[in-house]
Amino acid sequence: MKIRFYILTCLLFGGLVSCNDWLDVKPETEMTLEEMYADQQGFQDALTGAYLELKNSSAYGTELMYGTIEYLAQHWDYTAESIQEKISQFNYIDDNVQNRFTLIYTQLYKIILSVNAILEQIAKQDVFEPGMYEIIKGECLAMRAYCHFDLLRLFGPMPTRTTASKILPYVTKVGIEYNTHHSYQEFTELLENDLTDAGKLLYPFDPVIPAGEDREELNLSLSAENFLTARQIRFNYYAVKAMEARFYLWLGGDDNFYRFEFDYRQYKSVGQRKVLAWTV
Repeated sequence: MKIRFYILTCLLFGGLVSCNDWLDVKPETEMTLEEMYADQQGFQDALTGAYLELKNSSAYGTELMYGTIEYLAQHWDYTAESIQEKISQFNYIDDNVQNRFTLIYTQLYKIILSVNAILEQIAKQDVFEPGMYEIIKGECLAMRAYCHFDLLRLFGPMPTRTTASKILPYVTKVGIEYNTHHSYQEFTELLENDLTDAGKLLYPFDPVIPAGEDREELNLSLSAENFLTARQIRFNYYAVKAMEARFYLWLGGDDNFYRFEFDYRQYKSVGQRKVLAWTV
């Protein structure tokens, strides 16, 4: 009897241990932060994921491409009593309209969260082929600026009606802490800094620019070369400069106009006016 009890106890204990081990098994589709960013491929995959977030219907997949943004501009016809009619008539007190803008606001900050996660990890890693660190970081900064710019255009004040009050958070880190709201001046300065830094990082290495004396010829792996194909549909160097031009023109004023003129002369000096046309 004692032997049977001992055997039964061992079996039960073994079963509990096995069950506990089974509960500790990590799903194959999940990985730790360290595993995700252990090599260059992880950063490439994470950046691809951020681009996919741009295609979300609440962002540039619909609403900020041919949806809400076009109804705000009153470019489309609409059905009577529809949410599109209310948007076109600027009925911002309607619950459905508010929900639509909440989805846009949330998705833009979700994209910013994705690139901030990459930017926080990229500073800790030394896993890149020559030029890839600069390209990936430059694209992340450009995407962060791009999303913040549309947040400013949609939810911030017009450049001619600014005050010193806080308007929106310019988010540059990942965390659950409350994000401090910035004034219009602070927000636009942070946005400009991201665009400037992105351009400086991309210029020496971006394959969209023909190789020259002041640029390096990259010798990359097949994976990296494939990742850098179709540069005209990514945040390449010329897209960043075109974004700068949009930003300065939106700010208005003579000083910002002359900044745009200076950038345009840079385009001409490189001889890539055709590429610029693709990105505007």
